[in-house]
Amino acid sequence: MIEPQIPCPRCGSFTSVEKVFCVRCGSRVIPLTEYDLTASDFIYPPDESALESFREFKPLSPLINELILKRYVRALFSRLEGGLA
Repeated sequence: MIEPQIPCPRCGSFTSVEKVFCVRCGSRVIPLTEYDLTASDFIYPPDESALESFREFKPLSPLINELILKRYVRALFSRLEGGLA
């Protein structure tokens, strides 16, 4: 007889329904409460799409840092050095 199994929410490995923790990754398979809340349960949908947009711009961060912020800091220091002389 085949024993019923449930998938692990973390790794997807199937574990016996009698087990509380996944045999592969060790995460909890049986929830502590009837309904385990996650951060995504509370996020406002427009905010979620805005966060996704920011994640798409992540590769631009070093470029923005180099082109804008470092130039601004250099200009600021040169003004300070010029005013102190």
